Formats: sequence, C-alpha cells, structure tokens
Amino acid sequence: MKNSKPITHKIDTLGLTGSGIGMWWIKYENGKYFHYQTESSCSIFNLDLNETPPVEIYGAKWKENFLNVTSKESTYKKAILDGQNQIMKLLQGEIDYCEYTIPWLDSNGNDILLTDKVYLIDKNFDGTAKTISGMTINESVRNAIRDRYHKIEEQNLQLINTERRVIDLADLLVWSIDFYDFPKGDYFLCNDAFTDKLDLKRKSNGYVPLTDLFKTTCDDDEGRISMELLKSNYKKTLNNEQDEYTAVLVKHKNIKTNEIFYLEHYTRVDERNEDGTLSKISGYLIDVTTSLKIKRENDALYMKNKELLLAQKLAVSSGEVMIWFLNNQTTPKEGYFYGNEIIFKKLGLKKHLDDYFLISEFNETIYLDDEEGKILYEELLRLDNDVVNNKLNSYSKKLVKHKNLITEEILYLEHNLIVEERNKDNTLKIRGGFITDITKETLYRKEIEFLVKHDLVTGLYNRNMFEEFTTSPNIPKNYSVFVIDIDGLKFINDAFGHTTGDKVIKILGSILIKTFSHDSTIYRIGGDEFTIVSSDVDQFSLDSRIKDLKSLIKSETTHTKYIFNISVGYELVLKNNMDFSSAFISAENIMYRRKLGVRSSRKSQTMETVLETLNTKTEETIAHCDRVGAFAVEIMKALGFTRTSDLDDIKLLCKVHDIGKITISEEILSKPEKLTDEEYTKIKSHSEAGFKIVKNIVESDLIANGVLYHHERYDGKGYPFGLKGKKIPLYARIISICDSYDVMIEGRPYQVKKTHDEAIEEILRCSGTQFDPKIVKVFIELFN
Repeated sequence: MKNSKPITHKIDTLGLTGSGIGMWWIKYENGKYFHYQTESSCSIFNLDLNETPPVEIYGAKWKENFLNVTSKESTYKKAILDGQNQIMKLLQGEIDYCEYTIPWLDSNGNDILLTDKVYLIDKNFDGTAKTISGMTINESVRNAIRDRYHKIEEQNLQLINTERRVIDLADLLVWSIDFYDFPKGDYFLCNDAFTDKLDLKRKSNGYVPLTDLFKTTCDDDEGRISMELLKSNYKKTLNNEQDEYTAVLVKHKNIKTNEIFYLEHYTRVDERNEDGTLSKISGYLIDVTTSLKIKRENDALYMKNKELLLAQKLAVSSGEVMIWFLNNQTTPKEGYFYGNEIIFKKLGLKKHLDDYFLISEFNETIYLDDEEGKILYEELLRLDNDVVNNKLNSYSKKLVKHKNLITEEILYLEHNLIVEERNKDNTLKIRGGFITDITKETLYRKEIEFLVKHDLVTGLYNRNMFEEFTTSPNIPKNYSVFVIDIDGLKFINDAFGHTTGDKVIKILGSILIKTFSHDSTIYRIGGDEFTIVSSDVDQFSLDSRIKDLKSLIKSETTHTKYIFNISVGYELVLKNNMDFSSAFISAENIMYRRKLGVRSSRKSQTMETVLETLNTKTEETIAHCDRVGAFAVEIMKALGFTRTSDLDDIKLLCKVHDIGKITISEEILSKPEKLTDEEYTKIKSHSEAGFKIVKNIVESDLIANGVLYHHERYDGKGYPFGLKGKKIPLYARIISICDSYDVMIEGRPYQVKKTHDEAIEEILRCSGTQFDPKIVKVFIELFN
C-alpha cells in the first residue's frame, strides 16, 4: 500500500467529530467524475448549497473561490495545487489514502485552514478509482495561517465503535422490586434520576406505583409497541421463563412536559423463591435518546449512497476514545508512542516531542496495588506477548485497571489493538489501537454483583450466599452455627419508622463484625435474623463471645435512641455429628426459647420507652393523660364497671390513646395554623399507627381497639372507619369525651382554651353527633 497511514487510518474511518467536519465523495459515472457533498461540506468550502448534484469535480464555484484565495496570498496556490495532485493520484489508483492541508476563505472572506483526509473506497476494472470518500476538517486559527501551516490544533474526536455499546455518561436510572414488601410487585424503589427523567411521583412510603411507569408510554405506535415488548419480557420473568433481559428499547415520555426519551431497559432476577416465584428483581435504564437520534440521522444520510462501504460501519459512541500507534520505522526515539490528546488527559501522561508518550510512563498507569489489577494486567501481558510472537494480530475489549498519574483516579479501560503491518521476519512494524473508558459501567456492574451477594443495609452476606453455603460440598467438619434475632424489630419499625429499624440493623451488623469477623462468616438471612458460621468450637469461648456481644450492644447504644436487645442460640458440630440443617434448627429453637423467656419484661421496658418519646414529642403530657384517665375511671364506675382490671385497662388506654402520633413529624404536630388536606390526612393516620404499636406491646384487644377507634363519631362521620353508634367500642366512646373535654379546658397551639361551662356546653351540643348521649349524660352528672 503506497503512502498508507497506520492505525489512525483505521480509526478515522470509524468516526466523526460533531462540528467543523464535512463529508463528501467523488464517483466515476458515465466516463466522468462527479462530486457529491453534504451540507456541512458545502458550508465549509463556501459552495452553493442549492446546486443540484451531481456536479463535476472542481466546478465553476470552486474555481471562483480558488481565484479569490490565491489572489489574496500568492503562496496559497502551491498548497492547493499540491492537494489537487494528491486527489488525482487517488483517482488514478496510485495511492489508497492521502491527507493534506490547504488555505481557504469562509463566507465572510476570512482566512481559514482546512485538512482533507481522503480514502479510496472502490476501484474500476482498470485500477482507477470508482469511488473515493473524503472528510474535511476546519482547523483554522484566524490571522495565523501564514506562520502556522504545520501547527494544527487537534479536534476533539467522537469516534464510532460498532463492536460495542458504551454506557451513556448520564446517570443510570436504577430500580428494584422487593416482593417481600409488595407481594403483588405493584411498587418499585428507584433513584432520583429515574423519577426526575419521567416526572414520576413517590408515594409517602418512598415507592413508585408500577402503573405510573406504564403511563410514560409515548402516545404513538412506536411507543405502544415498544412498551408491549417490555411488558412481555417482564411477564416472562414473572413466569420463570427467563432470569434477565437486556437492551429492550422503549419510547417514553415525561408525564409533565411530554418530552420524548428513548430508554434501554436492563433487568435481572436477584432472587426467586423455592417455587420459582419472584422474590427480588432489579435493573437499570440507559438514556440513548441523543445517540439514537444521531445514529438515525447518519443512517438516513449514508443509506442514500449504498455503494459507500464506510457508511455502513458508522455508529455513534458516547465515550471518549484514546488512540495510540507506533511505526517502528518513523518513531523519533525508541520507547515513544504517538497518542491523541485524550490519552494524555485521561491517564495524566506527560507529552514528549509534541504528541508522543513514553511506554514506560504508560506502564506506570497500570494499577497493580490489588489482586484484581494484577490479574487483569497478566491477561493483557499474555495477549501482548502473543502479538509480539506472531500468534495474534489483534485483540479487543481487554479490560485493564489503570490510575491517572496526576489525580490518582482509578479507571477501568478496555484495550483494543490491531497490527497493520509486519516486517518480512514477522517482527512488528506498524501497530496501534484505541482504549475506551468503561469505569462507570464497570463500577455499576460491580455494585450489582455486590448486591446479589450482600445485604444492602449492613454490607454482610445475604440469604443468597447463605443458601449457597448450605448446599456447598465444602461445609467444614467442625464448626459452630449461631442464630441471632433482634427483639421487637417490627415494633421499632411501626413505632419509630423503618429508617430507625434499618439503623438498628446496621448497628448490630457492625457489632457482629467486631465480635466474629476474624474466624467467622456472617449472614443477614431475614429482616431481623442473622446467622454466623464460625470455626470456633470451644464452648467457653462461644459463651464469652455472646456475653461480649451483648455488652457491646449496651455500651454502643445506651446514650442513643437506638436501644435494642437480641436473642441468641448456637449449636456445636464436631466431626460432622449432625448435618447443617439440623444444627441450624437446633440453634434457632434455642434462640426462640430464650426470646420467649424475656418477652414480658421486655414489653414493659418498650412501653416505658414509647411513652417517654410520646410525652417529649407531642402535647400528650403525662398530666393530660392522667386527667383523662381520672375522668374515664369515674365514668366507668358510674356505668357499673368496678373491677380493678377494667379500671386499669381504661387508665392505660388513656396513656397510649395517641401513641401513633410518634410516627408523625413534629412540624405538623405543633403547627398553629390550619392544616392542609395532606397534613390532616397524615394526622388521621395516627389511630391505625397507634393500633399497630399497641398490639405489639399490650395483650388486651380492648386497649388496642380503643386506640384504633377513639376518633370515631357517634353519627358515623369519624375516622378511620366511620363506625356508628354502639358499633364503636365502649372504651373508645368514653375516652372520646374525656379527651375532648381536657383539650378544650387546657387549650392547644391550634385551639383557644375554653372555660368549664363553655366546654360542657360544647359537649352537650355534640351529644348524639360526636358523642354517645348516654355517656354524655353520665359525664354531665359527674362533672357539672
């Protein structure tokens, strides 16, 4: 090949920069060569955009511009004629490629500098060119052309790689569905990038309804068909017909703005139940709108000229590409490689002789400070040795771990190499390659792989890994197995919210690592349950560890709001005297026996903690609860209830009737202005929240139901269920009057204090509507 270029020739044919570049081609038709140009090319050469192709090469407009250029500066003529001469050699079949730089004038008559890169695409039978294709790059620096022909500022390249899809640099849209929490799979958790992209709204629990995602379907055939394809894939996953699907392209719209987005869906099953039904599934979406638009525009342009083979290879890549090459015959010094601007910036390399880097400095960017880096480098080294020994002439997508020499940023880069020419003895002559940055994609893949094996809250191994261990043939002969359960986690979640519950889980996970990690494997196998498999089989040592574990929990939580206890059981296995399943069940039974033994005292402690929180957070002071309790006890006696247990129950109900308010923000609870509809809805939820809390710590259904129904009205217009008349439990009807009376005479931030007579008058007014008339009569007789 005469006057051929090295690897940059291969790379240039695969990509275009986004601005200041024009594409054109010349074809041999009916005995003549005709010139075809894109709009960008006509604009660069200041040619007539409306002139109908085909146009013979170097037509009238080009000659007019040529005369204008050469008349401005006589030295320009030689450069332009040299370029023409290169084109003629291409057309005559003497060379396959040429590159030259010429001066020209823009539409305003200003000097510009243009570089043409021209390739031979197809030949006639006689060896002359049938088709050539050219790329023109505007590289001008105004008013400096006379002095700087040889100094051309490098363009930022946006190369096309048809062998791979690089993940878009925008944030990934990440989602997951946990069927433990939502058995119907009708809600999903996602990041902010997901909701912002499509204007999806989270519910109060932070989750998004799955049906809302379907509302983002674009209202045309392409949108509907693509969404049906996504649904079909998801249904196959639900039906256990597949465990993943990738690159499912869907046309979406932003619900608010109707802006169109093309999103690629990538989904995989994280966990299935034993019957094959889904337990956990997750995935991510990539916004390919821009790249798809550019790809379609390029496809439309080049499909008009099917004979241009290069056009069939073009595709859009969103990542920056690092290019290098080495010609052993032309390199200025041994050990120097040519590199483009991106490779210097990305790796923090130092420039030598303008655009060269030292291979020794490049090798310093390879990260060898961990096992992963060493393994990846050894694989690259093996491939490079095969290239040197003539066993390979190319390789692609070889992952290597690097670091930037200046910033020390860790990078994951894919190496691609091609040998363009060897010497007669098969030693290397010309070789080159390109390197792509897939750090973001790699780290996300690692995160997904981590989450498959690890618990998201604690970072410990999850149930997947535990089940993998239990079915492994490598279970040791001697070991101990622990089963640990957090006491009352459901109550903690109901009373203080799942954020607090997760914090408790995280604290315990950290303490378990401190106590067991050096000789044990720790798993979180359920919401409140952990399992530890340890090589320690000394019973005295194991008992000591349990004691240390509980001491650590006490010392690290005493002065915080995250006070909790655990129940522990363990079993020893020596010389495989029982199988793992039996050992685990034995440890679990021991744990449950111990949990039952301390349940009563623990519930009492829990009640005290919750009441303290309630008194601190709300207007429900101890004095208020005591007054309401005193009123209620007198009414109970007047109604004929004199047993101590009945009176104790009504007093306890008065203490905890508003316990659900600890789940509502203080900002709403203490707001003096009128509540919004949304705030009032949250306030009304406290009855049901309180019912869940009380059910966890009080055995009496009378008290729990009193909490649930104490805001019902006698006329059926109360909440949460709108019960009417005697269907409202007696305790709830009694406390409704007592609580209202005390609030009226003591006042609240949202309510002015009333006198006793005013309060009595209000109670009488609401008799038969809000309050039970019979209990109103008793109340008036007792306290008026």
